[in-house]
Amino acid sequence: MDNKKIGDLISKLRKEKGLTQQALGDLVGVGSGAVSKWERGLTLPDIGIINELSQILGISSDELLSGEIKEQSTSEDNITKEYNNSKENKINKFNLKEILLISIPLILIITSVFIIYNHNKTYAYNLLTASEEYYVEGKAIFHGDKISILVNKIEFMDKEFNSTIIKNYEYNISSGNNYLFNYGYLYLINQIEKEQTIKEFSNNFTINYNSQSKFIRNKIIKENIVINIKFLDKNNKEIVKKIELSLESIKK
Repeated sequence: MDNKKIGDLISKLRKEKGLTQQALGDLVGVGSGAVSKWERGLTLPDIGIINELSQILGISSDELLSGEIKEQSTSEDNITKEYNNSKENKINKFNLKEILLISIPLILIITSVFIIYNHNKTYAYNLLTASEEYYVEGKAIFHGDKISILVNKIEFMDKEFNSTIIKNYEYNISSGNNYLFNYGYLYLINQIEKEQTIKEFSNNFTINYNSQSKFIRNKIIKENIVINIKFLDKNNKEIVKKIELSLESIKK
């Protein structure tokens, strides 16, 4: 594989879609630095996100890994066959034209009404956890193709765990196998100004995420939401917490 060709293709398609490196990274669950390295040919995307990255860029995974977009061509045999059957095709096209003239306006009206209705409708859910290890207060709100995730509080119930001193952290939110967004870098120097306990971290922890969602609302509800938090303690040991949340509809 040619890293430079792959990087140039990723850069070209990202810009065509009006995405920044940070925006593309958020969609596949990596940082802007990783996207920059792909585009400069220094590294390749992880195999686990190749399919998702290809879909976002609008190409196949084979095209992404080859660094080239395959052009579709029509064979001479197909052209000859189409020419020989031109009279029959004209009749079929005439009938199809009549059907389309009647059905297309109706389809457009129904589709427009459906889109307008869904874009103006808001769905709100409380974020709930059945675990006794932690307590969470938050909401997920869907409006059209936009999603907001608001977390006001996360509280860990283990007092000994709360007293653990950390010097860095990172977290992400996922649904099923899809990352909605991530924040922080566990080994980034000076991400926080001083050491703190996990209790102090949780007292100040909030999430206010707003973005267009590439995932279907019903899929997120079915697969629930998971907050994955990693801490780095003063001995450089990683501590991982996976907080699984279900969505309960808020009745209007």
